[in-house]
Amino acid sequence: MIESNKLGSRGRWNSLLGLAFVAVLAGVLGAITGHRLDGERIQTRNPDFAHEVVLSDKGLTFKNKEGRVIAKLSSDETGGALVIYNAFERPAMSLGGSVGGGGLIGLTNGKGVGDILRLTGDESGAGLFLLSTRGKRGIEMSTDDEGGRLTVNGPTGYPAVVITTSEDQKKINGQIDIYESLSGRLLWNAPADSRRPAP
Repeated sequence: MIESNKLGSRGRWNSLLGLAFVAVLAGVLGAITGHRLDGERIQTRNPDFAHEVVLSDKGLTFKNKEGRVIAKLSSDETGGALVIYNAFERPAMSLGGSVGGGGLIGLTNGKGVGDILRLTGDESGAGLFLLSTRGKRGIEMSTDDEGGRLTVNGPTGYPAVVITTSEDQKKINGQIDIYESLSGRLLWNAPADSRRPAP
């Protein structure tokens, strides 16, 4: 009699465990199905849901597995901006929209100061700027509807040599001007035209 009671208790215990297992399994499957249906409902309401990331005001920071910052994505009134960081977590490169509605790419010196190379473009033309180690513009190249322009600046950032095009009635000529960088005084030009002012 005692043996049959033990067997009966054990059987009931096993039945309860089996029922509990089935109940847990059903709950998990129900949760997965419900989550999937909710996701499908959200995607039905907004078909771009799976392809969109909405940035917060603080942007989005990317880190490597060691926890170091490697990139940041943000936005402002000019559009989106992406900053790539070097191994010392200092800005190395930036891409973004410009004030003129075009694009901007900048490379830094790796010390987190300013851009040492900047490439810009918008509807008025394109520009390439190389900065000196003092942070002054050393070389500037730009284009617009009149052609191209190359400027080599002195250590102060003021023009020393300017190569551009000049329109003389129906003929377009090349033009070279050499300036005293500090005063802006024209030292030499070709074709000769002493009336040309410093840029």
